[in-house]
Amino acid sequence: MTIAPITRLPPALLSATHGAGDGTEPAWAAGIDNLLTHCAGSSANQNLLVVVEPDETFYKGQLGQKLAHDARQRGLNVQVVAAPLVTGPEKFPLDLLELIAQADHTVFFSRLGTMGRFLKFPGVGTKIVCYTLDPTSLASSFATLPYAFLQAVHDALVRKISASSSYRITCANGTNLHAELRKGITPDLPVLTPFTVRNFPLMVVPPISAQTLNGTLALSLALLSTATHNYPDPILPLNGPLLLSIEQGRISGFGGETAQAFRAQQHFDRVAQDVNGDPRCVNSWHTGFNPGTWFAGQAKDDLLRWGNVVFGSPRYTHFHMVGSDPGDICGSLFDATISFDREVLWRDGQLVFLHTEEGQALATEHGVSLESIEASPSIGI
Repeated sequence: MTIAPITRLPPALLSATHGAGDGTEPAWAAGIDNLLTHCAGSSANQNLLVVVEPDETFYKGQLGQKLAHDARQRGLNVQVVAAPLVTGPEKFPLDLLELIAQADHTVFFSRLGTMGRFLKFPGVGTKIVCYTLDPTSLASSFATLPYAFLQAVHDALVRKISASSSYRITCANGTNLHAELRKGITPDLPVLTPFTVRNFPLMVVPPISAQTLNGTLALSLALLSTATHNYPDPILPLNGPLLLSIEQGRISGFGGETAQAFRAQQHFDRVAQDVNGDPRCVNSWHTGFNPGTWFAGQAKDDLLRWGNVVFGSPRYTHFHMVGSDPGDICGSLFDATISFDREVLWRDGQLVFLHTEEGQALATEHGVSLESIEASPSIGI
């Protein structure tokens, strides 16, 4: 197996981005502080590995170099490497794995981090994948909401989901799904599948099993990739609702507009062949909980970039389908109402848990205002 080499990048001064020597901090400094201090828990003299992509087509604005500059100012030993994208986690660059094993903290401004989100990485250091795609995003409330607050919300949601025996997902577009979580799930397939990397910002609950899912799933906008594998032509635009009939976690029929349903079925079959996987499996799903999630511009302008950040929004629920876990096709659902054991946690795309007594107590504890936890409507649709 031939693996393209990683490139070690020299330190960048980036003085122009830090004001004209007047000591002022850049707009994105709070986001970097949230990342380095509260997500990574880094300290002086530790080793930080920053992984970037070889070009600026996806992550823009030299984010890795910006992070490296601030980390060096804090006394960390920093190495920045540019690593090539690969076809899947099973082809993860071996020389990069060696560097990760030696680092106290690894931060990915690279889709390699997303691709490896379920890998068991070597070493005891923290591994973090960043979903801030440009400096503006890094400066926004998406990245600056207190990490500890989002961790507390995540943990509360996970406790509720883990203790539930059933769930239901409905939406105005025709989605009506239900599942029994304690009946028929195989012992080796948990209700929730945790990530092996930390997400920054913290933004989504772990994937929830769809093994016992039944009903109708009405997808819209486009079929996308889950970013687990790179395969040709991952995007299939949808002109109207694509209706999937689901029985016990498997697609039993494609409905909606006839020609589109046929194209979708062909797409599922082709992707399954590309990844050597099951063409009718619905693996799992999850919904975002970071109310600051936003996307600059319109989804249709760059569906690939959009799909790699919008999943943090409470307005967005997505399903992993085709192939082995976590699946390779992503299906999009907007503004859903989701309940576990009849307790509604999301209603019409709003995380209503935040407005419960428990949610409000978490906001108060972490000094988060009510205004800052209203879900942003600006997610590019």
